[in-house]
Amino acid sequence: MPHLVMEYSQDLESSHNIPTVLNAVHNAAKDCGYFTASAIKSRAHPFPYYRVGDLDNGQFIHLTVSLLKGRTSREKYQLSQLLCRTLTESVEFTGSVSVDVQDVDEEVYSKRL
Repeated sequence: MPHLVMEYSQDLESSHNIPTVLNAVHNAAKDCGYFTASAIKSRAHPFPYYRVGDLDNGQFIHLTVSLLKGRTSREKYQLSQLLCRTLTESVEFTGSVSVDVQDVDEEVYSKRL
């Protein structure tokens, strides 16, 4: 933990190197000091069909960060701002960039050790 899941409009692949963007986000999370590097898991999902507001061609990147409980609201806010800034600096387009930091309920979370 954390899991960083980047969703993006697929047509960004023609103008941006998505693995580079994902690496920038992953490295920012690694360098922020909240996590052990080996615990961070990052992945990206393209969306070929999407709508953003009333725009016919509004592109987007949305990052969902799932964390185990225990971070303060201030820490989650700082992480959200850091990752949003990292995304904004990594992509040059006028579309939507957003980050959502969510707590995972450890009582129902399962993983293979």
